[in-house]
Amino acid sequence: MKSNFLLIKKQSDNSGNFRLIFHVLKHHVLKKNPQIQERQRVSGFTMLELMIVVFMIGILSAIAAPSWDAFTTKQRVKTMNNQVLRSLMTAQSEAKLRKTPITVEFNPNKGSTTDPPTIDIKLGVPSALQPLNSLPKLKPQPIKLNGEGEIKLGMIKMLVNGNDSNVQSLSFNYDGTLTEGQSLPFSITIASKAGGTKECVKVQTLLGAMITDSDTACP
Repeated sequence: MKSNFLLIKKQSDNSGNFRLIFHVLKHHVLKKNPQIQERQRVSGFTMLELMIVVFMIGILSAIAAPSWDAFTTKQRVKTMNNQVLRSLMTAQSEAKLRKTPITVEFNPNKGSTTDPPTIDIKLGVPSALQPLNSLPKLKPQPIKLNGEGEIKLGMIKMLVNGNDSNVQSLSFNYDGTLTEGQSLPFSITIASKAGGTKECVKVQTLLGAMITDSDTACP
């Protein structure tokens, strides 16, 4: 009995040694040949799978492109419309601060290939205007409606009371109200030259109340 037990124990020890030797050899082979290890870790794509992915990306891009273009156009229009609103509000507040009339001139620059639409703020009423070059809140006159150079010529247009060719003006009294004889509502519309989206600022009352509107509500 004792001899059989020793034989069985000896065989068990030998199998354990074989397993240990196998793992050592395996580790040594993988260490010497990293390509084998990489093949075990990485599984590749077939050419058909790659073509399907590229095809799907192309379809999604074609669907998303018009939406992205419409979004960027709307942002350009909104940027210029905000410039118009800020200019009017600044002119009105400066009239109150200086206790003197201030006039805002809008020049659509229709057909110009070199100049964007502009806004010019001046002291006085239209019959006796002087350049207003010392406003701390404004940049040098006239104010160019081009998104500080980010909006290229030919993308956006300005219409004043529905007209895109004539220079028109709006005057504020010393107390921020509109001067006599001003036709209301006075509207400045910013639109894409390609059509579609547009936004506007409307001066609606003699007190100088302003609102913004969009699309079909704009002239």
